[in-house]
Amino acid sequence: MSAGLFALRYALIVCVLAAAPLVPAQTELPDFGDASSATLSPVEERRLGEAFMREIRAHLTLVEDAEVEEYVGSVGRRLAAASDTRGHSFHFFVVAADDVNAFAGPGGYIGINAGLITSTESEGELASVIAHEMAHVTQRHIARRFEQQARSNIPVLAGIVAAVVLGSQSSDLGQAAAAATLGSAVQTTLNFSREAEQEADRVGLQVLDRAGYDPRAMPAFLAKLQSSQRYARKPPEYLSTHPLTTSRIADLEARAEQSPRVGREDGLRYLLVKAKLEVLSRDDPRASLEFFESSLENGERNEVSAAAYGVGLALARTGEHDKASKVFDALVERHPEELSLRIAAAENAFSAGRVRESMEIYREAHERHPASRALVTAFAQALVQSRRSDEALELIDVYSRSHKADHRLHRLAAEAYAQRGESTRSRLSLAEHYYLVGQLDSAIYQLQLALQDHDAGYYLLSRVEARLEEFEEEWRLRSRPGA
Repeated sequence: MSAGLFALRYALIVCVLAAAPLVPAQTELPDFGDASSATLSPVEERRLGEAFMREIRAHLTLVEDAEVEEYVGSVGRRLAAASDTRGHSFHFFVVAADDVNAFAGPGGYIGINAGLITSTESEGELASVIAHEMAHVTQRHIARRFEQQARSNIPVLAGIVAAVVLGSQSSDLGQAAAAATLGSAVQTTLNFSREAEQEADRVGLQVLDRAGYDPRAMPAFLAKLQSSQRYARKPPEYLSTHPLTTSRIADLEARAEQSPRVGREDGLRYLLVKAKLEVLSRDDPRASLEFFESSLENGERNEVSAAAYGVGLALARTGEHDKASKVFDALVERHPEELSLRIAAAENAFSAGRVRESMEIYREAHERHPASRALVTAFAQALVQSRRSDEALELIDVYSRSHKADHRLHRLAAEAYAQRGESTRSRLSLAEHYYLVGQLDSAIYQLQLALQDHDAGYYLLSRVEARLEEFEEEWRLRSRPGA
């Protein structure tokens, strides 16, 4: 999917969700002169955000890599700790798209394109984009847009829905319908959009500074994007969704200069994530191998290690596991504290058929990092593939007692239960997986099948019935006319 169509789909999804009956009909819309006021209550905004994320998963391809997610989330949490986020929670995900773009959705859901991450030259630049998007949430820009859409007339909302349907069949038809429907509303929202961008700049810059990043990273990254626009046939998508002017950059530069310089070397983890995304984004692992081999001789210690990591990942993808093992072993010895290197070594050993060696690496790493979702996910997957279902379920259960399981862990639990012949529990876990990835109809179907298992106990079937009622109620809300 092109970045332009992605931006359109995102805008349309938000508009359609805004039209859904999440707010009672009798609710009065407050005055939005105060940034702290909003149409949505916290509970309603959370529900809207969760529905938005399910739509995103249903329509877009995300980077399904727990390490990448965990890293981006760690940057976001560092920024949140330095921000006034009272009443806000944040969730971060990475879109598998090479275009340079990022966006904020309702409920604090922040999307970052993989292409934006790989285009940055420092963690500070990446953090500056995330801080900007978080500011859109804390300053209630999403809620203000919700209010604007809630006041739209029925023909406009009907046109938006039609554009989504047409866009699912033909991107050209979808864009044409959206242009015809929304064209008259663009001018009325343009001034607000510019004001919102400036406010997000200033708030984001303050958060960036408080979090210990060099605030100059924000204007530096925007200036780089603006410069690239001069030479590219198509400008970076980020500039389309975030209109940029010279005065905006100048204002940020002036504000950033008021802060003391922050001399901070980028951590290895940032460089490793960039390297992994580079490998994941290329269809030909040989091209990745050539790219990273050319970088091995230059750069600082961490940069060289990241290039070697990229070489190891590329070798593993080409099936040259022995060579990859030598690379990963050397990296683990050089950086024993870096979990990503141990996971890569374990995954490579498992792919090479050295299952015992892989399990030893996983167990040792888990003793050191029991709270790492990326590690638990990789370890559980290896256990399931080895048909060690009891160990896999115990690992997932222990983790889930203190952390919320994501869709990947639910899927792995479903496979493990199936291996043990526990079909009802397997279908229940699979339903949770489908629900979290936006496939509500598949989730309902799995629960309906689970109820047909008369050998299941009373309490387990009661859990299935309760979850089925919740899913069916959500289905009715989605299917209601005008929703």
